[in-house]
Amino acid sequence: MVRTARTGIYRREPAAGSGDLDITAYSTVWIGGVPYYYADDVYYTWQPDQNAYAVVDPPDNADAPTPPPPPPDSAQADLIIYPKNGQTKEQQAADQFECYNWAKGQTGFDPTQPGGGVSGNPDTSRSSYNRAMSACLQGRGYQVN
Repeated sequence: MVRTARTGIYRREPAAGSGDLDITAYSTVWIGGVPYYYADDVYYTWQPDQNAYAVVDPPDNADAPTPPPPPPDSAQADLIIYPKNGQTKEQQAADQFECYNWAKGQTGFDPTQPGGGVSGNPDTSRSSYNRAMSACLQGRGYQVN
């Protein structure tokens, strides 16, 4: 297994002479409230402790995915991000993902989880997360509103 630099997703080594396999598209499949990433007949999960994706066995009930959890209560607090330095959509997506992981690690708040995945006041935690996310993105050359 190798990790692609462009997507950050692990891929299988190609068979000799088959050319380079590159995962440029994947599907997010929710099973039991957990996101699995599916590409090229392989399931992956995000491993925050390793800051990487890991190949996993197909989850139980893989043929019966569930809907994703509802968006956080304060979804209207999402940030509006503008590239100031001509960043491509791909670069912006990569920067947002890296800043999301950093802000989540700094604050403990995860906007993809119900209630932010925190105990206590999720609005206060979201505010801290938004400040961290804004600081990270501004440092990478984005205007954040």
